[in-house]
Amino acid sequence: MLYLAWLLCAQGGELDDDDLEPPVPSGLDDLPEPLADLATFLRIDDDLVAAAAQCSSRPAPRPALAAHEAWIAALDAGEKDTVLATHLHSGDLQPLHELRRRFQDTQTPAAPGCARRTVAELRAAVSAQKAQRIACEEQQEADERERAARVQREVQNRRGRPSARSWGRLAARGRTSHTARHPPLPRGRPSPG
Repeated sequence: MLYLAWLLCAQGGELDDDDLEPPVPSGLDDLPEPLADLATFLRIDDDLVAAAAQCSSRPAPRPALAAHEAWIAALDAGEKDTVLATHLHSGDLQPLHELRRRFQDTQTPAAPGCARRTVAELRAAVSAQKAQRIACEEQQEADERERAARVQREVQNRRGRPSARSWGRLAARGRTSHTARHPPLPRGRPSPG
């Protein structure tokens, strides 16, 4: 959420061009729904988020329960007792969050994305991202128009050429069935009667 706030400041012109971006959080290219909703609510440009996400690594996979158990077993018994007693007594989750952070620090760090960029570099990346997005949208529209034209041509071809089955039905009817149902009209005037 803090990185999104920084992006909002960069978008609003509140930062200098030579200011460095903070570390890009992992998973920025696939924001959880609440953060995506926040970015939409704050009107952070989608192209800005996409350009920033180019330096975002994938989130590390969740460690197995066995890794947690092994790490907890190695902790000092007094420390574990203190954390649990504090949590049970006051309901304070801070000690548990601190333990989780310490555990995560011992795990293999995610591969670094790319070097930290300046605001000016990020703005240039936004321009490139926007141009790429527009080109992709135009290509999709052209593909859709071509597909629609192809379908329309196929429909017109089907309408213009009756199928063999249709021709067979028409031939079977023949002229006699038509004239039997619709007798010819008299050619002259009927005689007054």
